[in-house]
Amino acid sequence: MKTKMHYKESMYELFEKKPLFKLVDTGNERYVYDTGTNKILKCEDEIYKLLKELCLKNTKQAIDEYIEKYGEDTFAYVSKEIDDVVKNECIFLENKVTNFDLSPHFKNWEEQIDTSLQILTLEITEKCNYRCGYCVYKGHMDEKRVHGIKNMSFDIAKKAIDYLFGHSHNGKDKAIGFYGGEPLLNFELVKKCVEYANSCFGTKKIGFTITTNGSLVTKEIAQFLFDHDFTVLVSVDGPKEIHDAYRKFANGKGTYKRTIAGLENLVSVYGEVAQEKIMLSMVYTPPFSGQKLDRISELWKELSWLPNEMTSMITYPEEGSVRTHGKPGEVVVQEDKDLGLWAYEKYEQGLEDSAESNSISNPILNKTFALLMQRPVFQKSSSQYAMNGCCVPGVRKLYVSVAGDFHLCEKISSLAPIIGHVDIGVDKEKVKKHYIDEYRDVSLPLCKNCWAVRLCRSCYIDAIKGGELDQTKKERHCHMHRKTIEKDLHQFCFLREIFPEKFNSLYDYEIR
Repeated sequence: MKTKMHYKESMYELFEKKPLFKLVDTGNERYVYDTGTNKILKCEDEIYKLLKELCLKNTKQAIDEYIEKYGEDTFAYVSKEIDDVVKNECIFLENKVTNFDLSPHFKNWEEQIDTSLQILTLEITEKCNYRCGYCVYKGHMDEKRVHGIKNMSFDIAKKAIDYLFGHSHNGKDKAIGFYGGEPLLNFELVKKCVEYANSCFGTKKIGFTITTNGSLVTKEIAQFLFDHDFTVLVSVDGPKEIHDAYRKFANGKGTYKRTIAGLENLVSVYGEVAQEKIMLSMVYTPPFSGQKLDRISELWKELSWLPNEMTSMITYPEEGSVRTHGKPGEVVVQEDKDLGLWAYEKYEQGLEDSAESNSISNPILNKTFALLMQRPVFQKSSSQYAMNGCCVPGVRKLYVSVAGDFHLCEKISSLAPIIGHVDIGVDKEKVKKHYIDEYRDVSLPLCKNCWAVRLCRSCYIDAIKGGELDQTKKERHCHMHRKTIEKDLHQFCFLREIFPEKFNSLYDYEIR
């Protein structure tokens, strides 16, 4: 049996190594999140107090002050409890990330590039009939391409579809996405691609998606999209005055009327499946406020035909695309309530009242909390750490430019290293050099001592600057991601205490 001195030595030895963990206090219960095992465990008050001291101070000082404040008997009890949980749950055993690599199920990434491509996205035109105020392609962002006049040729599209057909036979779900510009400006190519893809895949299921501003969607186009089982993502920012503030035609006039007319055509043709197959892409623009978010939510009240349960994805404008600050110290836009807090309040209210789900907040937080519910949990501390939220280039997604170049996805910097072309396929050496080895080299120094490394959803987008992986940019995003993860953990633990049954349903939530 350990003496009080032995317990002191044991705790000093354990925590002097600075294990990776995070404490969560909801006000009702205390928890410890352990990085090594990915477990979230309830924590007694006495244990929580010692762990909190150990987080704030050096190990010897924290232990000495805890003993002085609570006594040796309490310390011995707490130490024994920690000893037991370390043995039973294997927590507090990981203190540094040393093996930083692709997720375990992507270990054979080269083979998967050859066999398991899921989504092929075609940039079928550089043209757009809108000139939105926050558009990243309007020429003011060094990292992004500019709206142009080129259309993708059928020859390029055909080669890209051939590549998908030849590199997806082990993939579960396969889809072709149409992107721009405004892809319906090249609708004839969309029709040719659908016909050709169906002739290639035959009885094998192939899905189609399109991202559109909606302005060109006639009843006939809506019928074509419905007949070929398209999932349609329509860009609309809210009621007229909000939408028209940033989404404009080249002549400066608002686009709301045209967008909504196209959206109504889609909903009318799709009928009962509209809430599953039509989604909204919304950009939350300055001035930021909770009142404005409430007003955006009223879109569903104003458009009585809009399905309440349809998925909407709302995001801030991309960094650098909209001016939110003036000269140093001059704040042009102040935010009285950020999107995350507003969404959480609406989500909690919906759980409490069993009210109709909020079409904006629910998609955000259902996914966030489902990721936590479905996270992999290890019985023993695992030294295998995935490269944050990075996918394997050329497996989950492949973005094909008008010219036929292969990019990681539609969100990546236009200057990011290209990973292939329709004529040669994916260049695996470039994938390994830039998106595995270099990403690891840039990220590991920042991630090796981070408690949030298993939960981090940062990806290549957060690290590429000027066409290269940049540690300074990555570090800036690290702080933001870590703060968000801490908030998500707190909200998750708190709501799960109150609504355990509703949260259990998130085990079955499909994460896209």
